[in-house]
Amino acid sequence: MNIGTRDIMIERMEVGPLGTNCYVVTNMKDKLTMVVDPGGSYPMIKNYLDKTVAELGSKVVLLVNTHGHWDHVYHNADVVRDFPDVKLYIHKADEPMLTKDSTGMIGQLTPSKADGYLEDGMTLMLGSLPIQVSHTPGHSRGGVCLFFGEKFLICGDTLFKGSIGRTDFAGGSYDEILNSIRTKILPLGDNVYILPGHGPTSSIGYEKENNMFLQM
Repeated sequence: MNIGTRDIMIERMEVGPLGTNCYVVTNMKDKLTMVVDPGGSYPMIKNYLDKTVAELGSKVVLLVNTHGHWDHVYHNADVVRDFPDVKLYIHKADEPMLTKDSTGMIGQLTPSKADGYLEDGMTLMLGSLPIQVSHTPGHSRGGVCLFFGEKFLICGDTLFKGSIGRTDFAGGSYDEILNSIRTKILPLGDNVYILPGHGPTSSIGYEKENNMFLQM
């Protein structure tokens, strides 16, 4: 699935056994590309990146994890190996999960190493495209959301269409995730597209009206 604007191209790929959404965001003006959550199906991800590089003349420069669970970080090391200009960013609270599967679901994980840390309120630059980072704990201690183009929010496993992220893993908190959604996501405005870590795209307005967790 491809969405975006004249200046921003966003590709969503459903990857891995848990149907994780991996996003590839390209700044069309500067020809720079960011990968978000390469959690599985790496041949598909790499094929798309190779095609983007070849057809657009783009360079893959950023790799961002919305949080550290294995189904979002599993192929970090492969992206770093194949695209040497890439810098990897994650919130420091979830950095330990880059070397060990904290959910206990898969065991073996090829370690990767952060080049920098995502912090609440910081601006990450993809060339001339500013990406606003919000720390949104609740699903994990170091969960983040990425807001860019004034209308797109990649929100990891914080908010889904009609649901919210699980809070029963280590570091999860039901109260924290609801607070994150209400204080960091909903104020962005009803017309903002929600690009979640699993499932279909939604909007903040739709979730305000239809998400039962936000009616409580």
